[in-house]
Amino acid sequence: SALFVAVASHGVYGVNYCATSADGITWTQRAMPTLMNYTSVATNGTSFVAVGMTSANAVTTAAAYSADGITWAAATMATSQFWYAVSYGGGRYVAVGSTAAASNINYDADGAGTWTAGATLTFTTYRGLAYNGTIWVAVSGISTGSQYKADPTSGAFTAGGALPNIYSRGIAWD
Repeated sequence: SALFVAVASHGVYGVNYCATSADGITWTQRAMPTLMNYTSVATNGTSFVAVGMTSANAVTTAAAYSADGITWAAATMATSQFWYAVSYGGGRYVAVGSTAAASNINYDADGAGTWTAGATLTFTTYRGLAYNGTIWVAVSGISTGSQYKADPTSGAFTAGGALPNIYSRGIAWD
């Protein structure tokens, strides 16, 4: 798509827009389908998905999908969560979210329509998600920094080991 897409949030009111830029300098505001606090956006090279939480900072099944980053439509997650991260790899979008009781993974091949529920994770604060071509890794925002890894075909997450006592907020693979 050759386009930067930035999502936004406003802790009190939420937002119903994102911003796009072809050069990273000049930005254009774009309408989003739902008033939310958007926390993450991902692309597969031909489409985009954005996730977050309600404008009142509550759990939600709402998400957004775009074929071009400019025109957005509503998508529906399989479980109601605070959605913190979305990424693409292995032929699917994967999102991680949390509630007070558990964290859930949802996945979808194209990001449009209704997503599928995946694994339920032990901890409740997953904030980051990455794929290295073989496995997915989700990192937690708790002080023990636990991580989980997944089989990309089954979506089943298993314990991966503890990170060095940090509050993880993101992860990347290169």
